[in-house]
This record gives sequence, structure tokens and C-alpha cells, in this order.
Amino acid sequence: MRKFLLLSLLGTLILTACQKQITSEKEQQKTISEELSSSSVPHIRVKVCHQNGIEIVIDESSLNTHIAHGDAVDMDDDGYFNSQNLCTAIDCDDNNASINPSGQEICSNGIDDDCDGSIDEGDCIPVVTICDQIWMQKNLDVTTYRNGDIIPQVTDQDEWNALTTGAWCYYNNDPANGAVYGKLYNWYAVNDPRGLAPKGWHLPTNAEWQQVINCLGGPFPAGGAMKEAGYEHWWFPNVDATNSSGFTALPGGFRNQAFPGVSIGSDGYWWTSTESEPGFAIYYVTDYNDSEMAIDEGGDERFGMSIRCIKN
Repeated sequence: MRKFLLLSLLGTLILTACQKQITSEKEQQKTISEELSSSSVPHIRVKVCHQNGIEIVIDESSLNTHIAHGDAVDMDDDGYFNSQNLCTAIDCDDNNASINPSGQEICSNGIDDDCDGSIDEGDCIPVVTICDQIWMQKNLDVTTYRNGDIIPQVTDQDEWNALTTGAWCYYNNDPANGAVYGKLYNWYAVNDPRGLAPKGWHLPTNAEWQQVINCLGGPFPAGGAMKEAGYEHWWFPNVDATNSSGFTALPGGFRNQAFPGVSIGSDGYWWTSTESEPGFAIYYVTDYNDSEMAIDEGGDERFGMSIRCIKN
């Protein structure tokens, strides 16, 4: 009986001490923030998950103390902690923010990007490096925003035309087209603050599109260098298509206010994240009959177009 009481008392003392430590650290955070804001010396803030599942933010100077106590830390600020904890799943690489349990697996890089213990599993994203930029090699094909919220699929033409929020569709509402060309998204989905691109990726700006086009020699050579070669998907004559860049642009067409699908086989359209004026955004288009990757600043934000993501 005495042994039991002693163990209970010891457990109570340890818990009380831990709670006091956490409370003290929370109280100190305001003071630390004030000191950091008034100091000219740069400080690094780090998220810590205590062993009892309470998450706080500390100054890097006290990091070793927390590690010694067995607390988990988030050094790359991706929202996941580096060891067993009660806050999140374990981050298998806490020095790279794009590698974590919610990361997107990338094909052929030999890395477990989503921390599931497997490398390059079936749902991985093929990528290509063009002039120091890393692009997805396929059009985007997601049904949720980055935070997990559902992006609605809209098939009815009148409903699509009335949208002022994000949505997606298949070309001509046919899932068979989605298997080849990916989904078509309106620009409201592109601009949604919840994030359309998977974690570690983003929707390219007009400047980033210009960068890759200029690197490939300008608009006219770029179209040919970015189009998939041959006639499996493109109409004849698919002028100057070599796909020398590896981008593998496909003619997925687009959706407008009159039809659920226009120009498949002849043209490919890709949104940028750059708005040209209210109601209109910049997109790029290439077609079967020339080698230009052309810019258009008049894309009605209600249109449905393909999307390629670029690595952060």
C-alpha cells in the first residue's frame, strides 16, 4: 500500500512539474516575442510538440533543452514533427519542407516524398527539369484543395457559367478524357487561398511561364519544344513538335460558356496564377498548326483550362 501511494505521489509530482514547465513556457512566449522584435540579432522560432501533445513555439536557443526532454521538433516548418509525438504523424525528413506525410510522391527521384515507407509508388507525379525549373510532366488531376476540402465537379453548363468559386470538370464531361488530359479547372480554383497545387508545389505565375519560354528560345520554338511529338493525341501536322524539353504538352482543349468541351486534339490551354484585370487571367496556348507557345491575357475566369504545377 505504501509503495502504491509513493508511486502515485511521484506521478503527480512529475505531471505537475511538466504542466508548470509548459505554462511557464507559454507565459514566456510573449516576452520572447517582444525581445526578438526589439533585437537586431536574427532569431529562429521552432515549433515543439511536448510529450503530452501540447504544441508551442520556442526560440532556437532553447531547442537542445527540449530535445533532451524527448520533445519532438519541426525544423523545416512544414507542420510535421521529427519523432514519435502526440501532435502529428512523423516527418521522415525534417530538413525538407516538401517531404512529409502529406507530401506528393515524385516519380524516379529515389525519395520517399510522402513518408509512407515506399519510394515511387503508383500515384507518384512524373516531373521534368527545364532551365532550373521543376515542372509536373502531366496536367493537374486533383479533386481537393491542399487543405483537404473538396473541389466541386460541375457538369451542368448553366451552373458552370454562374460560378464565382472554384470547380473542375472533365472535357465534355467525359472521364475518359480525364485519364489522358487531366481535369479542367476554372480560374476561381486557381486563385482559391486553400491552395490548388499539392504541398511543395504552386501554380506558375506569368513570369515563370515567360522564364521557361525564353529559355527555350522564345514563343515560336518553345511551342514545338514543349508539345508531345507525333499524332497519338495531336492533330496532323503538329508543326515542329519534338518535345525536346520533356514538357509533353497535350491538346486537352478547354471549356467555355457555350460548350463543355472545345478544341481537344488541336489546342492545349494552361492557366497562370496571374490575373490581368478583374474577371480575366493570363493563360498560354499552343496548337497543332504552328510551333508557338502563345500568351493570352484575356482568359475569362469562368473558363475551364488545364494546369501544370511548378515546384516551390
